[in-house]
Amino acid sequence: MGSKHSILNVLTPNQAVTRLIAFNETWHDAYLHPNNRARSETVSGWYLSPWNITSDKVSLAFLIHGGPQNSWYNTWGRGWNFQVYAAQGYAVIGINFHGSDSYGQSFTDSITGEYGTLPYEDLQLGLTAILKQKPYIDENRAVALGASYGGFMINWTVGHHRRIMILRT
Repeated sequence: MGSKHSILNVLTPNQAVTRLIAFNETWHDAYLHPNNRARSETVSGWYLSPWNITSDKVSLAFLIHGGPQNSWYNTWGRGWNFQVYAAQGYAVIGINFHGSDSYGQSFTDSITGEYGTLPYEDLQLGLTAILKQKPYIDENRAVALGASYGGFMINWTVGHHRRIMILRT
C-alpha cells in the first residue's frame, strides 16, 4: 500500500498544488503471516490502524471477503471498506486466504475439498499474527464480519473453536 491519498487539492496562482483536506494520509503496509503458514505458503493480509487511537486498547474489525474467488485490494469499495471502519476507531484486518484470486489459479483452486478448513486455518493464523504485531488490539473486543463466502466462513467459525465472540454475517 504506502500510497498517499488526498481528498481535495487546489492549484494556486503560482502553480503550486496545495492540499486542503487529508484523512488517513498513508495506508498501512501489508503484512505477511510470519510462521506456521497453512501448507507453508505465503498468505498476505491488509492491516489498517484506527484513525485516531484514544485508548490503550482498540477494537478489531476482522473482515472476511466473499468469493472465495475474490481478494482484498488497495481500492475504495462501496461495501466492505477498511477506511470506514478505521475512521470509527477500529483496527482492521483482511486476509487473502487460500481460495482467493490473489496468487493465481492454483492458489484459488487449492481449497477444492477443503472449502472451509484451509481458509479457516489462514484466518486464524492471520489473527494470531496481527495480535502479536499490534499489542494495542484487544482480542476481547474483536468482531468478525463477512458476507457471501465471508458469511459462510463466519458460520464455519461458529462450529469450531472461536476466539472472536462477536460474529456478523
